[in-house]
Amino acid sequence: EKALGVFEKAEAHFAARRFADAVPEYEFVISARDRWKKPYLKLARCHESMGHEEQAVKVLERLLKVDPTDGPGKAELARLQARIESMRKP
Repeated sequence: EKALGVFEKAEAHFAARRFADAVPEYEFVISARDRWKKPYLKLARCHESMGHEEQAVKVLERLLKVDPTDGPGKAELARLQARIESMRKP
């Protein structure tokens, strides 16, 4: 299946810290297989690594719309929201 091949490419970009290259690959996988959770988590990490924390939050919120009970997604969202909040404090 094409989504699996694209996911493997995204994982290679992620491993090489080429986060901007991995983003569209993970987005493709999510559009093809929206119930597969790992691409959401990795996409959120890409955005966070590039300094786009708010975008990472949006990705995790998308994951939690697909599965509101997803533990790793909830934990990542809470961690990111706390990080964003701490960055706002003087």
